[in-house]
Amino acid sequence: MRLVLLLITALIIGFLLEKQLNTSSSDSNAETYSGIPENGAVPNAPKSQKDIQNLRKDLNNLMLNTANKRNDNIEQSLNNK
Repeated sequence: MRLVLLLITALIIGFLLEKQLNTSSSDSNAETYSGIPENGAVPNAPKSQKDIQNLRKDLNNLMLNTANKRNDNIEQSLNNK
């Protein structure tokens, strides 16, 4: 009896694993992000050295501002308790 239950359990687990591993991306309901905005305008990548340096500065400022805002939010939430 134990052997029969073990075989049935192994078949069910095997079936579930096969079904999980063989799912294709077209079967899933997940949508892929193409990176293109809805209006179809594709942003231009910086090509000159000056544009790349400006982009780097802008990204650094964005990261620093985001970190500062996060720290302010944390401090504010700690002070409210």
